[in-house]
Amino acid sequence: MFDVIIPTYKCNPAFLKEAIDSVLTQTYQNFEIYISDGTPVEHELNSKKILSEYTDSRINIVQQVGTGISDARNQALAQGRNPYVCTLDADDVWDTRKLAYYKSIIEKSEGVKMIWGAAVSKIGGEQGVEHRAGYFEDWERTRPEHRWLRLYWCPIMTSTILYERESVERFGGWNNYMTMGEDMQLNWTFMWHYPKLCIQAPAYVGLYRHHEGSTMQGAESGHTVKNPAVIPNNRRFSSDAMFQSLKNSVRYNPTPYWTKYWIWLEQALNGMRASSNSEMINNKRTSPLHILQRVDRQPNGTKFKEFPDFLKDLNF
Repeated sequence: MFDVIIPTYKCNPAFLKEAIDSVLTQTYQNFEIYISDGTPVEHELNSKKILSEYTDSRINIVQQVGTGISDARNQALAQGRNPYVCTLDADDVWDTRKLAYYKSIIEKSEGVKMIWGAAVSKIGGEQGVEHRAGYFEDWERTRPEHRWLRLYWCPIMTSTILYERESVERFGGWNNYMTMGEDMQLNWTFMWHYPKLCIQAPAYVGLYRHHEGSTMQGAESGHTVKNPAVIPNNRRFSSDAMFQSLKNSVRYNPTPYWTKYWIWLEQALNGMRASSNSEMINNKRTSPLHILQRVDRQPNGTKFKEFPDFLKDLNF
């Protein structure tokens, strides 16, 4: 039912094994794993060497012949055949019930094109504070045709995403010329075409690692050193300009809730955007990238109010 795509490049062996183990131990077992590795074959961190003791026939390692994270994902995508594609970064971990949970959502919701959920993000190393990441407040309150815009300042965590394969292939997969924001671009495309068929799951479905060796921190895994044609994420417009453009596009079609809705949507986009995290620990901000609600529910000044569930507490 599921193809799991994992791009790798000189990955931390312990992290990669944890990622693989979190898939192999899923309570729902109908899946294939496709690891697309850009690490040179002779390198000690090539996946075939790191995972040499793994014998599960569902693990397929593809030696990447191109360059960049998008290219790696696209090569893995081409190897699979299952109707749904799940993305997992090589340094992240899934909850063991994630696939079973997503399967239940697919069965209950006709025509699902995309699913994502919240992730636990640990800031400050293994002993750091756990926060919520990749989750939208009042998602259902946003008009379907505006939902794509909310991704601008609150990126979905890549390792929580499921796509319908047919649509990914029709959209051309991931942009091979991007090494940051390539997943956001694809998510925008899904949200633009299928706003009512892209579902946010109100639960934590995995762990997102925040560390110096990640692509988000500019690590070599981005391949920008090897291929200067691969560009980093480039946001073309400011949030204010995008919001004003959106308002102007529908200003001649006012609705009864016009004023209140636009005030709320602007607050949702800007009042909770990434750059305004206010939590301080030992006189230092916990993260410059996110407003993050603490998983332990301890008040920390965040504007988030909705609490995702843990899968162990859900019946599905």
